Amino acid sequence: MATFIDRQIDDWEKRGVIDAQTALKLREDVGAGLSRANGTSAAKSARRFSFFQVVAFFAAISLAAAVLIFIAANWEYVPRLVRAIGVMVIMAVGYVGGALVNRRYGVRRGLVEEACYLVGGAAFVGGVALIGQMYHISGDAREAALLYAAGLGLSGFAMRSRALVAVAAGWMLYWHLDGPDADNLLSLQFVIFAAAVVVGIAFATIMKAVWLRRFLYIVGIVGLLPFVGQFLDDVLEFLVDVYESIPETIRVLGWLALLALMSLAMLFARLKPASAGGAPLVSGRGAGATFALGLIALAFLHGELQSDGGLILASSLAVVFVLVALFAHGRDRRVIRYISYVIFVGEIFVVYGSTVYSMLGTSGFFLALGLVLAVIAFAVYRLERLWKARKAREAGDA
Repeated sequence: MATFIDRQIDDWEKRGVIDAQTALKLREDVGAGLSRANGTSAAKSARRFSFFQVVAFFAAISLAAAVLIFIAANWEYVPRLVRAIGVMVIMAVGYVGGALVNRRYGVRRGLVEEACYLVGGAAFVGGVALIGQMYHISGDAREAALLYAAGLGLSGFAMRSRALVAVAAGWMLYWHLDGPDADNLLSLQFVIFAAAVVVGIAFATIMKAVWLRRFLYIVGIVGLLPFVGQFLDDVLEFLVDVYESIPETIRVLGWLALLALMSLAMLFARLKPASAGGAPLVSGRGAGATFALGLIALAFLHGELQSDGGLILASSLAVVFVLVALFAHGRDRRVIRYISYVIFVGEIFVVYGSTVYSMLGTSGFFLALGLVLAVIAFAVYRLERLWKARKAREAGDA
């Protein structure tokens, strides 16, 4: 928009419609207006984000996971009818709750609405698995993935839920990649996958959900990867051989050092922005690269630390890292903020899936994590209150 206005001013000045002084004043006025608009937008974004709320949200998730896993550990003692009714009630509460939130608040509570739909969708997935387990219904994971994709996709279209459609696309991608004809463009399997992606993109376009459309593009591209799989297999095999030739202790220490350096770099960029200047990976401009390198280190640490103790260590480091990222850049970097949310929830599923045989111990881990995060949330809340009071006093003295 600004470029178009600048071109118009230049054209008017060249054709003599306005003189040079008027043109200069117009450019200054346009620039000042854009600066005010950007400042207002940034201020609103900052007001919407609260590090205290994020930590409190994480604490709530951890405590909820502890309770749910404790129930799962005693699942066999719950009657079948009660299990089935419980799943149906959760589904109804999720979908109806999302519809009520939409009716009352509209887009103002879009995240709450999507969260309700995700609860209903999760109950649907859990209900299918539960029924299959209770009545010993035969089937494999791939068949279940197709059922999940169809059920969640149809629910997403009906409820106009972008989150449910995204989850359905993930299940559809799994179904495609796990199939026997993932590398055959002419197979019925690929036709079904491609049609599902096209329908999802059309839905995202109608709903004006840019992030969902981009996500579906990524799903489609990933679905095409098996066609170039042979070349990638050769390259990856060579890289894996080189990597595995390095002693395991050195590999782990190297990734731990990289994770620590990236965490310190983000803290330095937040606490000493003037000293960071334009240095790569240390200044605020390099936040994305710093965050990405930290995620790479975490991914490799998860691969290296396979024992229960190693898994707890890697997950704990991941929680600490995303908290550092949120503290340093969560207020101003929306992408880092959302990815951190996803990573935190993902770590819960990783720990649960890998230690499901000792669920009581896993419940204790999440209970301790939730309590620690609750204490951190309270401390951060008190600090935010003190900072706001100090700023108010300074403004009053000025």
